[in-house]
Amino acid sequence: MIAMKMYVFVFLLSVLVAVGQSAKIDGPCPIKIKQIETFDSNRYLGKWWDVYAGSNSYGSCGRGSGCQLTYYRLYHEDTHAIPINYYYGPTYSSGCSFVIYQTDYDVDSRLFYDADDNSVYVLDTDYDSYSVEIGCANDDGVTHEERVILRSRNMTMPDEVRDRLVKKLVDYGFAEPNLVAHDYTGCKDFTPTD
Repeated sequence: MIAMKMYVFVFLLSVLVAVGQSAKIDGPCPIKIKQIETFDSNRYLGKWWDVYAGSNSYGSCGRGSGCQLTYYRLYHEDTHAIPINYYYGPTYSSGCSFVIYQTDYDVDSRLFYDADDNSVYVLDTDYDSYSVEIGCANDDGVTHEERVILRSRNMTMPDEVRDRLVKKLVDYGFAEPNLVAHDYTGCKDFTPTD
């Protein structure tokens, strides 16, 4: 019986490790800095629902399923940083936070880096309804992992908007993502107050 439990444990652990691994893509990260890109950090602040995400798009702070939202807090002019809070769970009582930093704010204000030096790039947004964020992790110049998140100001995104954003990121140089739709069925609206 103990041997059977150990076998099941090892099998489950192997599955979790396999699922958690990210697909490596040949070449360096394709994010291209463009001269004099405009980005209104203050209009980007607030609540965003992660309606679609690439299968490897969440790091240690993300969950990728269930009731969740991303909340961009006050933009700090002096440090060019935005604190971000993730809320998740049926009552949004669980969460974590981190800060993203602009490093090329005088050249391309859409480019941020997280604490692990992974890129976060706002490829497109209208500020009021949709956003597509892309990024690269583990970029050693030879291979990299691509991350894609499509966000909405509400819990849905029309198919035509999703398709247009996917086309835009592929045209930009990213591989076509394997998007996972978040099911917000039964999730309540939530606006953070703290």
